[in-house]
Amino acid sequence: NLMTKLDSTSITFYITINYVITAFSLLIDLIVIFVIFRFTPSSSREYRTHLLTVMEVIGLISTLYLCFFFQPLTTSPLPCIYTHGITVETFLQLDTHIAFTIFVFFIALNAPPLANCFIYRHQCVVLPGSPFRFSKWKIVVFTVFIYIFCLLHGIAMFVREYSSINYQIC
Repeated sequence: NLMTKLDSTSITFYITINYVITAFSLLIDLIVIFVIFRFTPSSSREYRTHLLTVMEVIGLISTLYLCFFFQPLTTSPLPCIYTHGITVETFLQLDTHIAFTIFVFFIALNAPPLANCFIYRHQCVVLPGSPFRFSKWKIVVFTVFIYIFCLLHGIAMFVREYSSINYQIC
């Protein structure tokens, strides 16, 4: 058995630290939501809606999934991840590979909103006659491209399934 009493204690300690960090992360997310509502000018209503719906929702979902449902425990120096969360053990009983693929999808979805915010802010400061001013359809094409590019990471993770021999170590 790979789990000794010391391993069990260290896993419990790790999970406790994970819950504390998640609680702080959720608190910071709530503060960010308040700051966005309170201090974003009414002229930037579109930007505020984007920040709230995309960045905060994706951030909250990925944080909750990582902490409560997936709970990865790295087993360094072994090349595997032992999952301890609800998706693997209790309700859903997902395969570790599927649970990790979902995790990669959520993490990859955190990047496109940042790129979109950069483009939005860039377009706010570019002068109207500038050659760097993008039309609405160019921004939509860019946004779709960024989302597809980031989601391909999750698809690549799903396609690159390792054999069960690698999971026997865990």
